[in-house]
Amino acid sequence: MYVPTAFSENRAEVLADFIRENSFGTLVTSDPEAGLCATHLPFLFREATEGMPAALLSHVARHNDQWRVLLPDTEVLAIFQGPHAYISPRWYVSKLAVPTWNYTAVHVYGRPRLIEEPSAVRQLLTQIVTTYEGTGADAWSDTALPDDFVDKLAAAVVAFAIDIVRIEGKFKVSQNRPMADREAVVAALQAQGGEDATAIAKLVNQYSRPTDEQSRNSRMT
Repeated sequence: MYVPTAFSENRAEVLADFIRENSFGTLVTSDPEAGLCATHLPFLFREATEGMPAALLSHVARHNDQWRVLLPDTEVLAIFQGPHAYISPRWYVSKLAVPTWNYTAVHVYGRPRLIEEPSAVRQLLTQIVTTYEGTGADAWSDTALPDDFVDKLAAAVVAFAIDIVRIEGKFKVSQNRPMADREAVVAALQAQGGEDATAIAKLVNQYSRPTDEQSRNSRMT
């Protein structure tokens, strides 16, 4: 992914939170025979532990042949996209400007491996359901279903993990514009309304302020 320095986001905790909040991602693979393939999937993000790298967890339908190229000696890409919004040059205080698009995206590269033990597959499926369904009194659970029925459905999917090799984060939220332009963008997006516009306005504000780390560095120089 092309990431100019001004738009780079590499803080591990920010990227992890972004993946969790925008966890319906796109799995992209490439194979000499199958070519490029993309599947849209819900992912779980697992933090690194002692002896285990951070990983993404998900599953595909067994009839989806993409799982056949999920080999440990290959690299795959998972793409996560957050809020985005069109930015009009008429909002700027500066006069020499053109339209652009503000957006947030995280690319995760890693090595895939299949999860084949039936009990591990069931455990992952339960974890995915719990993550998205919640644990309230009225939350759905497969415990109400016959075991043979659930086992049959679980056998119809292929679970996998992607051991993360690197993560690229791009938060393009007007960091390259003068402060007056950023403030004008925030005002225009807030007036426009809508979930994405409001979220981008918040990020423009957030990234217009120095982070704690930047503040510490400025005091040291």
